[in-house]
Amino acid sequence: MGCWRIAALAFVTSVWIIQTDAWPAEDNSTTSSNNINNTTVSVTMDSIYLTSSSHDVNFTDQDGSYNSSNGTQVMTRCLVEYITQKRLSLYSIHGYILPSQEITLKFLMDEDSDNKNRTVCFVTRSDLENKLNSFEGPPIIGAFRFTCKSPIERCRVSLRGAWMVASMTDLRVFTSFGDNSLNLQELQQDTKLCDAFRHVVAFSIINNWAVEDDLHHLATCTGKLDNVVEVVLANVSLKSFPKMLHTVMPNLRALELSNNHLWAPVDFDWMPGFAELPRNLSRTFQFNNLYSYYGAIDIQPNLFRRMYILNGNNITNLTHFYFRGEFQYVSLERNGMTEIGEKVFYRIPDLQFLSLADNVLESLPENLFSSLRKLKRLDLQGNKLKYLPTNLFRNLLQLQQLNLEGNKLDKLQDGLFSNLEHLTSFRLKGNNLMHVSDKAFDTLSIKLSLLDLSENPLKEIPPIIFLLRGLVNTNLESTDIEVLDFVEIINRTSFTRVLESLRNPTSGEYVNIKAAPDLQRVVSLRNSKLRSIVMYNSTEETIKTFFLLAKYFTFQTDGAHLACDCNILNVTHLVTELRQKGDLSGTEALFTGWTCFWPDELRQRTVASLRDEETYCPFREEQNLTEMETRCPDPCNCYIRTGVSTIIVDCQHAGLTSLPAFVPTRTREMWLHNNTIKTVEDLPYLQQLETLKLSANNLQDLPKKVLDQLTSLRVLHVDDNWLTTLLSDLGDLQQLRSVRLSGNPFRCDCNTRWLKRWVLDPKVEVEDWNDIKCSLDDDEGQLITRVPDEKFVCKIALTLTQLAVHIVVPVSLALLLVVLAVIAFLCRRQLKVQLYIYTGLHTFDRDPSDARFLYDVTVCCSLGDQDWVLTNVVTVLEMAYNYKVFFLNRDAFLGYSISNNVRHCVKMSRRLVVVLAKGWDSEETLITAVRQGLDKCRKDMVHFLTVVLHEISPRDIQDKDLQQFVKKGRFLTTCESHFHKKLAYEMPHLQKDKIVLCCRKRRKPEGVVKFHDIVAIAENQENVILEIGAAPSAGCNPRVCKLSSLVANASKVPKEEGIRNEQTTVKGEVKEESMNNSPECAGADDKIDDPEESDCYTTGESVFVWYSNVDLNYTVESIVKPLESRGHQCIVQDRDFPLGAAIQDNIVRAVDSCSRAVFVLSDDISASEWFLFTFHVVFDRCQQHRDRRVLLVLRAALNADNLTDDVQQAVRTSAVLREQDPWFEARLQKFAESDFNEMD
Repeated sequence: MGCWRIAALAFVTSVWIIQTDAWPAEDNSTTSSNNINNTTVSVTMDSIYLTSSSHDVNFTDQDGSYNSSNGTQVMTRCLVEYITQKRLSLYSIHGYILPSQEITLKFLMDEDSDNKNRTVCFVTRSDLENKLNSFEGPPIIGAFRFTCKSPIERCRVSLRGAWMVASMTDLRVFTSFGDNSLNLQELQQDTKLCDAFRHVVAFSIINNWAVEDDLHHLATCTGKLDNVVEVVLANVSLKSFPKMLHTVMPNLRALELSNNHLWAPVDFDWMPGFAELPRNLSRTFQFNNLYSYYGAIDIQPNLFRRMYILNGNNITNLTHFYFRGEFQYVSLERNGMTEIGEKVFYRIPDLQFLSLADNVLESLPENLFSSLRKLKRLDLQGNKLKYLPTNLFRNLLQLQQLNLEGNKLDKLQDGLFSNLEHLTSFRLKGNNLMHVSDKAFDTLSIKLSLLDLSENPLKEIPPIIFLLRGLVNTNLESTDIEVLDFVEIINRTSFTRVLESLRNPTSGEYVNIKAAPDLQRVVSLRNSKLRSIVMYNSTEETIKTFFLLAKYFTFQTDGAHLACDCNILNVTHLVTELRQKGDLSGTEALFTGWTCFWPDELRQRTVASLRDEETYCPFREEQNLTEMETRCPDPCNCYIRTGVSTIIVDCQHAGLTSLPAFVPTRTREMWLHNNTIKTVEDLPYLQQLETLKLSANNLQDLPKKVLDQLTSLRVLHVDDNWLTTLLSDLGDLQQLRSVRLSGNPFRCDCNTRWLKRWVLDPKVEVEDWNDIKCSLDDDEGQLITRVPDEKFVCKIALTLTQLAVHIVVPVSLALLLVVLAVIAFLCRRQLKVQLYIYTGLHTFDRDPSDARFLYDVTVCCSLGDQDWVLTNVVTVLEMAYNYKVFFLNRDAFLGYSISNNVRHCVKMSRRLVVVLAKGWDSEETLITAVRQGLDKCRKDMVHFLTVVLHEISPRDIQDKDLQQFVKKGRFLTTCESHFHKKLAYEMPHLQKDKIVLCCRKRRKPEGVVKFHDIVAIAENQENVILEIGAAPSAGCNPRVCKLSSLVANASKVPKEEGIRNEQTTVKGEVKEESMNNSPECAGADDKIDDPEESDCYTTGESVFVWYSNVDLNYTVESIVKPLESRGHQCIVQDRDFPLGAAIQDNIVRAVDSCSRAVFVLSDDISASEWFLFTFHVVFDRCQQHRDRRVLLVLRAALNADNLTDDVQQAVRTSAVLREQDPWFEARLQKFAESDFNEMD
């Protein structure tokens, strides 16, 4: 069967062009190739070409060859993986349900091909035709999905591919999803592509942020889009609606513009009437139900709906716009709307579904919905409505669903919803309602089935819920209702009115109260503050009404803290009585659903199963105040047990250390667990106790006098204490029936032998008998019932003389060792330093090898002391001791703040050296370094910070924290003897097996050493020093970078006069060794055929440069030319800003296109008119995008006081580059080239 027959039979109604990655913009050249990162996708009228090459491809013919920058190459056919999956049937034709197929085509390179270097493959039209020919049988609804597999990492199908599919099938729905997934500029290059849309009825562009400026290209297809009925332009950054779409799509009836930047709705010339689905198609019942928003709008299965969706825009004020058209659905969600006009919906009387959800409306005009007599669903949730006008809903006679969730309503006035006779669902969740008026609803309403009042501060159950005939579900979850008061409910209703509400809403028949109910009405009180259920005054009328409520209503109390005290017994007795009479069967929800939460011993017990003596109520002292003994002891609580009138003294968690001195006279139970009681005193009231609970205290014994007093005791809990033994008198208590003893450290000796036998005696119920343990010698203990009788023995105690020998001698020796240790400890630092100075040994305080440290030491100093510190500290540590040094003045990461640089150094360095001189406390860098260094010393590394005082004394330090640190001796002065040795002692000394020293001969630097004189790099724990032009000693194999090649390669760059107009590319460019000694180059032992190939390679970045007119020449010579000579593209206003465009637009566009920015600051910069605007735009972008950086270059004569406050703040807190910096050009190049991964 030919492909044309498939096209005649198969209705492929959607093409899914799926793109989830963020694509770079395409080249606007006239070639048909689309360069996408490292993958090129080219589509002609007959083939789809895919390539993983980054070069442009010019196709010459169809024989499988193409031209590239590398010459003519031979293409191969792509491997295509076809996946066919059945989908839910969505359409039918003349009653026949059409099957749906999803056809996924995954393209990949042929890895088994003879030529492994092939980067281009193609798919022809015949490949798709052959697949379509495989479909036999009846017509199908098909969906094409185009994807790619590795090594083709990213691809997309252009309009040419869509044209190919449309030419083989009957294309009806076109959807483009993803950024840059659709290039409408192709329509300008080839107008024949418009034929792809000739039969399309639904056109969608979703999540394509680059398409806004290209929508006007659709005007090329005028006459080809006449069949389009539905349009979706969602999340495409629209600020206004293209006017040309009014004429390009004249039959439009549905429009969605969600998640754009529109400030007002679009007034469109809508085509009247309804449009039919093509080819006699109809939606299935399930699909039509979904398509109509589950019945919210009335739509025939063979017609398109009429809707207007504007969700997620910026339409904040809707007072001067009037919708017009035959809309069924209008949605304005998530617009931040604060105001709305009274007649905004006056001209759309056919509206059936309106959503104003998730805005910030505080009030609504009274006549807002007066013309919407056909409205079936209204969504107002997520606003800030505090009040609703009484007549707001008076004309919504057909309204079925009303959603007012998440507002601030605190009152529902009488008659507010009385006209809503067809209302079935009403949601008021999350408002401020404390009371619901019975007159707010019409009790004659028979259709309201769902009422949601959850998460409101309601204090009582609204009785109206028991009088609405159709109400099936009432949600009162998470409310403040504390009492389920049946007395109040019955008083405000009646047996007759409740019985009336139980009539069948459809037939009007009364229920048969003797038969099982056909339907249970649910009142959910889950997670509310419900604590009690009240039912008293049991008259015949109240009992009959309670019976109806208990039988036909399910009260859900899950998560409520229901207190089962004596007050709940009225309900228990009544429920039991009704069950005994046969009125209740025992299967009703209250028999299993009403469960206790308090007290603990009754938790999870059902209310219907409670016995009187199991409950109790608080003891009222005011009834008996004649004697001291009748009062409840403080801080305990007292209760009266129901039925027997005995008193319970509850002192749980009261913080007691001993038993109360007095208790009420009728006390029979004392609950004293979870205190800190160590012993039980002989108190008079112990004789009358029947229950004594002392679990989880600090009891160490139970004296004989106490046991003799407990003659009436029946329950004793002494588990989880510190009892090591128990007197056998416990076994003489005749009334004792229940005991707990586990969790005590009993000893298995002669005093506890009786306890084993007593535990096993069946006369006494020891609840935890299988958990009682005793210990032999020093073991952890074993079950007492399993210890043999012969093990229960008592050992003879040692004599005093024997104890003295075993105690005094070891103690004396220990004291002597302590004294010696204290002396050595007090002088430990001086001893270790002297040992290192004269012997070079550093056997103590060695640092473990840890790969997470990038630097051995970080050095900080002021600008005035820079040369001295570089010569006497940095050079010595690098040259003499082979340390990897991060010199903050030289190696700081430009583009980051001072605090971030210091934080990075503190995190990645083993040591921090801070050189302080006069006036150090006025420099932000030194203050930050000192604070963070002290903080790390306090947390985990005591020896992390070393303070060097240069030409000042410790008395000159005013900072209190630093004074305390210096007083401990953790500082050096530059004038003391053996300064370099002492400094070296403070540096990290790794374990010997982890240290690899450089084998070249060290030499002492002469004079002031500049940055380009020394390059220190480190990799894999190796410390290597390399000087330009100096070769390593014989036998040494360090890993190095060839800095000399940088000069050689740089000399190849052609020099031009002035600022170049195009970006200069330096082939074979070598990346200079970074100032922080980044190990990016190949090792000496790696095989290198070409010297240039062994050098590091730099990828060019785009740099935006701003300066004043006075600094133009300096900026060109010192910044622009050096950067462009290294392959970077600079954008400067005098050269690169398009003429005629607004200056602010030029600035924003330039900033957005560059990942780096440079400001040249001098005294003349403030005179630049657009400087502050540019400054704020650049810094805003840096905050939004983590990979963007800005550099401040300070001219030598700059007076920072002349700058504005925010610029001064940036200069003070940022790592800046100064004109007189000796490493100016190297640091500038590092700023432009580095990806700043080391700061992560």
